[in-house]
Amino acid sequence: MFNKKVLSEQFVITHKVSNLLKINKKKLLTNAIKNYALGNRLSNEDWYPDYNYVHLSDHQHLAWLHDYIRDHYRGEYNATPIMIKRGAIVLLKNESLGSHHHINEWDYKNSPEISVLYCLTKEEKNLNVIFEYEFGRNKKLRWKENLEENKLIIFPSYLKHFIPKNINDKAVVALSFQFQLL
Repeated sequence: MFNKKVLSEQFVITHKVSNLLKINKKKLLTNAIKNYALGNRLSNEDWYPDYNYVHLSDHQHLAWLHDYIRDHYRGEYNATPIMIKRGAIVLLKNESLGSHHHINEWDYKNSPEISVLYCLTKEEKNLNVIFEYEFGRNKKLRWKENLEENKLIIFPSYLKHFIPKNINDKAVVALSFQFQLL
């Protein structure tokens, strides 16, 4: 008999957030755009990926979204996500988000285990987040998921990803959360 242990798992989970959830997306969008306009970036150093993310101010609707993610993930996968970082991505026309992951290479122990993207805007032309496989024979393969309004995209934080150039006339805004699992 063989005894198999899974050491790591590459996955992308998608979930459409229920319209019954009374989250005010306009308030969340205003929160992200305001912090973007004020230049409230997660990092002021443009060589770090956090430079492309902006702060999110505390807000009741943000807390409700976090609770929704936590409760649904816990119910489905028997692990409780504890948020350790959050931010917003604002991509104007012709802007992109370069390839990166969410692991702090100087502090693996306190790095997130899963990351979540939640798109707030509806695009005229599809925009994708593209994931880059990194292991074994699958090295350099890609997977793409459409960034769609009201869609959660959950993936391991070590998985490199990027968003190509926004070809829409309007800005694309997505919330980003990173969690450790209990």
